[in-house]
Amino acid sequence: MFVLPIAGFAAGTIGALIGAGGGFIIVSLLLYVFPQDSPGLITTVSQSVVLLTSLSASTIYVREKRVNFRSSLNVAAGGIIGMALGAFTVEHLSRGYFQIICGMALFSLMIYLLINPLRKPKETQTISLSNKSTARKIWLFILGLSTGFMGGLLGIGGGIFIVPSLVQIFAFPAHIATATSQFVILITSPAAIAVHATAVPVTDYLLRILLLGLGAIIGAQVGARISKYFSAPWLIRSLALTVGFVGLQLMNRGISII
Repeated sequence: MFVLPIAGFAAGTIGALIGAGGGFIIVSLLLYVFPQDSPGLITTVSQSVVLLTSLSASTIYVREKRVNFRSSLNVAAGGIIGMALGAFTVEHLSRGYFQIICGMALFSLMIYLLINPLRKPKETQTISLSNKSTARKIWLFILGLSTGFMGGLLGIGGGIFIVPSLVQIFAFPAHIATATSQFVILITSPAAIAVHATAVPVTDYLLRILLLGLGAIIGAQVGARISKYFSAPWLIRSLALTVGFVGLQLMNRGISII
């Protein structure tokens, strides 16, 4: 158990730094440390820690006025639905298939981001952050629905999909995207936790959540404070390499189980 606060700190720092919530680190750790746990239990613990991380990081991002509230609420509207559907789906997956799905999703994302780490649109193609068009709201809702489903399915909050999507598709500056992503996760994660709570005795694992969460809360403060000192390409490529490594590990372990 002593390793949990350390892992939480690492997940919180990296998660806040790149706007991903750190769930992919928590899920990977839990899959290794608790080989008998079901996918539903693992994602429940992870989502709970991700919620704490997002809460901690968002206090700084809101204070620094880096959150695009209008867009975040549009994304969160779809994300709540997607999170609930993803959480429901994972309750019916075997551990082996869960690990393979996680690994494939993360590795595919790595390849895409390494090839194209930042969107470089022409000036006429750039989507303004203040754009209030109905079409934009619909696409943000769809983004939330799809990334929320993946986040709920994998137990990772969805930030690893939200950040690159906001940067690549909507031309958000990377630092605004990471802050906005954390705020979205803060709103959507409770939906997945609520679904899991109907099948998993969450109270039986409060100690695990608290140990991970303590480290994550502190780490999120560190990550949020230092994130503005790193360049946008560094943030995106760091995200890509990290999730790619985790993806390979998860696929290998999943195949060995089936």
